[in-house]
Amino acid sequence: MTLHLPKPFGSAHRGGNSRQDVISAIEAGADLLETDIWLHRGKLELRHNKRLGPLPILWERWSISFSWKRYTLRDLLKHTSESTLLFLDFKGTDMGLGPAILAELERYAPNRVIAICGRDYEQLKVIADAPHIITFYSVGTEAEWPIAQPYIQACKYPALSLIASMATQERIDWVTNLGGVVVCWGVNTAEEVSRLHAMGVDGFTTDYPDVLQHIREVREKLAALS
Repeated sequence: MTLHLPKPFGSAHRGGNSRQDVISAIEAGADLLETDIWLHRGKLELRHNKRLGPLPILWERWSISFSWKRYTLRDLLKHTSESTLLFLDFKGTDMGLGPAILAELERYAPNRVIAICGRDYEQLKVIADAPHIITFYSVGTEAEWPIAQPYIQACKYPALSLIASMATQERIDWVTNLGGVVVCWGVNTAEEVSRLHAMGVDGFTTDYPDVLQHIREVREKLAALS
């Protein structure tokens, strides 16, 4: 499965982690809704923070919060149309995460195209070749780059999700020469979008609605010139 999106495209960071996040991301013009997905006690939970065992407590670094109601993949599928591309970022190390996602899709959206990404490459590989799945191998450290390359190279439709600070012309060209797609994450200014797009980056994951709007404006200008 390959990615059919106009370029450049914008991905809303954590844009699918709650119903309000979904509404905000779609209003901002996101092409993809990035969301963090965990398999926790049989449920496919969408959240960035880690859960403290069976307790309704979420934590991340120095923050602790309480979560009595879980937002799940089933909720996200219900709250978005099939034309909205979901970008599921695998969290945790449970090797059952991918199969659980496929089972949920089979129940509630059997023909829906879903993009997945993550930094546990064996976890992704479990469903990488499944129908309607687009797989991005994520790289966030220098040590991960040589490990990720063979996985990307082995894909029928290569795709890389790369932290913006690691983007080099050599790396972008390597994926492009494979016929692949590159999305950079941590892109939070219009200037970064311009710099990376000039290098050949196809998409950008950002925290900011104004950056998503800028990406759309760039695309519209390019379309008008073609």
